[in-house]
Amino acid sequence: MNRELAGSVQRKVNLKGIEQLIEQALVNMVKNAIKSIVTDGTITIITQLNPSYLIIQDDGAGRPKAIRQQLFTPLSALRE
Repeated sequence: MNRELAGSVQRKVNLKGIEQLIEQALVNMVKNAIKSIVTDGTITIITQLNPSYLIIQDDGAGRPKAIRQQLFTPLSALRE
């Protein structure tokens, strides 16, 4: 199994919020990306300052259509 992490950081991005919660959210997104790559794959992290955004993407299989419909439902258990 081979997983690669690639990134493109334009500049340090300052985020407003509770630092521990933002950090945990980012860690969770990267962990989810790692889990979605079954064999070989790449996780890409991109930031940009103006306009500000952060993208974490992977080339894993993604969620089945039935689960995607529940993604933003609070307190949903999405694990299979």
